[in-house]
Amino acid sequence: MGIPAVALILSCVLAAQHGGPSLIRYFSLRPTPAPPAARDAAIPLLMFRGLRAHDAALSAPSEACRVAVLGFSASPRRKGDEWLAVELADSLARKLGAHPRLEFIDHALVRSFERRHAKGKAAGLDKRRLAMLAHAAGADILVSGALARNGDALAVEIKAMRPATGAESEGVRVDGRIDRLCEVEARLAARFASLLGSPPDDAEMERIAECPTSSPEAFEELAMARQAAEGSHTRIRHLQRAVEADPGCVEARCMLGDAYYGIGMTYQYVEWFNMALAEYRKAAVVSPSCARAFEGLGVVYMRNGRYDLARRALEKAISLDPASKGARGSLARLEGMGY
Repeated sequence: MGIPAVALILSCVLAAQHGGPSLIRYFSLRPTPAPPAARDAAIPLLMFRGLRAHDAALSAPSEACRVAVLGFSASPRRKGDEWLAVELADSLARKLGAHPRLEFIDHALVRSFERRHAKGKAAGLDKRRLAMLAHAAGADILVSGALARNGDALAVEIKAMRPATGAESEGVRVDGRIDRLCEVEARLAARFASLLGSPPDDAEMERIAECPTSSPEAFEELAMARQAAEGSHTRIRHLQRAVEADPGCVEARCMLGDAYYGIGMTYQYVEWFNMALAEYRKAAVVSPSCARAFEGLGVVYMRNGRYDLARRALEKAISLDPASKGARGSLARLEGMGY
């Protein structure tokens, strides 16, 4: 072990002994974004100073809210940037989906309503149609956003409104860079939760700040894969490019395994099951604490008749994530078969 590595370990231990931030705030099994450049040092990744106090006209801090996120607008509109607007909008639901007081409505329902009622107007939905959307989707809060991109610089502004009362929040703006999109998404999610009176605690903040990859290229491919139809060749192509750009991207590996498995079930081709198995294995090697990877292994093993290995993998997935309904359901089916 070299001198720099020893010095790093000693500094971390001393920080922990003197009440410094826990190591988990800085280290993760998943790759993390590159450290901020010197000019951005005032806004490090895991510090969210200046969170806006909640707007009581939107919701009380203890109130459970159903939230619908509208499609974000982009300026200037450039071909090839559509994925960015969709990714920023959908990331709010992904990052805050487990928040105890926020329930996000399926974005497909919201997008469908927008397409039917916007009728191509550049200004989007007016207040009357927003109220119709909220009523149809059962939403308490509607969120709209706009992003402006200038080269690698990115500015995102979101607003929230309660259609039932017409109350609107002031704009919440987050600035960042396209090659550090994970940080932009995390700051946006944290500020939005605070706006509704539900600021994330330390544990939630660590989850919100997680990034599936440190590679901007892999992140972009992963974002575009999420927007493609499940099982489509487009989705698989983007996921393959994501793992090429970052072989350690566990989320892309698991999604690729899911896609291969789905095609195998559709066409009953053994080769696709073997390809899925390979991706889940790689994900489990990179992140031994990834319950999703072991659940995938268990499902494929069960399909291939390796019931002993299937049980072992599913039990491992449940030990890592006791709340996993998928792993528990698969294990129940395996036991129902007498294994």
